[in-house]
Order: sequence, then C-alpha cells, then structure tokens
Amino acid sequence: MNKLVTDDPKNNFEVAMNMVYGKDGWHHIRHGEEGMPTVDFCLMLCKERGCTTPDNYGADTNERKDEMLCDCVFENCPVATVYAALTAFGHVRGRLKMYEDADMMPPQAEKKVFYFAVADGCYDPETGETDDAGLKISGEGILTTEDAVRFAVKELPCYAERLRQITEEEYLRDFGDDE
Repeated sequence: MNKLVTDDPKNNFEVAMNMVYGKDGWHHIRHGEEGMPTVDFCLMLCKERGCTTPDNYGADTNERKDEMLCDCVFENCPVATVYAALTAFGHVRGRLKMYEDADMMPPQAEKKVFYFAVADGCYDPETGETDDAGLKISGEGILTTEDAVRFAVKELPCYAERLRQITEEEYLRDFGDDE
C-alpha cells in the first residue's frame, strides 16, 4: 500500500491528504508559502467575518487561541467548527503517520459476534418437540446488540420478543459450536 502521509506533497491529492500537519507541538495548515498554525488561520477567518471575540478574549498565545476557539464551538460558530475539524484531521494524520513510519497497517475492525438464547426454544412441527435454541449473529453492518436483534427480528420473525443475549461461553456450553 502506498503511503498517504508526506511532508512534501507533490500534487493536489497529496496536498489535500496532508493539508494539516504537526509542527512545534501545534497543528499547522498549508496556507500560503510557509503554512501557519491552524489557530492563526482560524482567527484570520474570524476577523474576516467581523468577529471581535479574539480581541475581547485576550487570545495572545496559542493556548489561549485554542481555548477561545474550543469555547466558540459551543456557540455554534462556523469558524470554531472548522477549527475542530482541522484539529481532528491533524490528529488522524499524525496517527496514520505513526503506522506508516513503522511500516504497519492500522488494526482491522474486529468482526462483532452476538450470542442469544431463544426463550422456549424452537418447535419442530414434524415431531412436536421443542429443542433449546441458540442464535449466533454476525455480519456486515451488525455492530451493536440492537443491530443484531433488528436483524434477527427481520430475518427470523418467529424469534421476535424471545431473544436473550448470552456470552460466547454460555453459547458454547449450552449449544456447542456448529461451525
């Protein structure tokens, strides 16, 4: 896999993927010849919008500028929202850079598996018997217990209202592993 992180982008895609980067302990944005701290970039946008909050806040250090912009997020300020997004992007890029520098791939998303016992088991109409039943659910888009229950109710409506979540150990103990 080709690396995405570079400190010397050569084309539009590389510039976009590396627009925000870490330098001197702060996030910087590629803007102009040298780039600039994201806090200063966002304060420049504030001033262009006519906002006087930075002057009233006494934002004279990067720490104070950061605090002010973070406070403004709760005031629904669009510039502060951009600052939050730029900061998050810088953190994600930094994390990806660590993986790429170590020549490692980020961990794969763990496949979620959910286990259920079916109350009153399953009825076999041919024999008239009821057997204990367990249900093991996993698949694309099933990330939570609620997703698993919705899937079971849609695909196996006879189980609706009869599912009780259990642990993998309980499932294996009571129903075995049929794979």
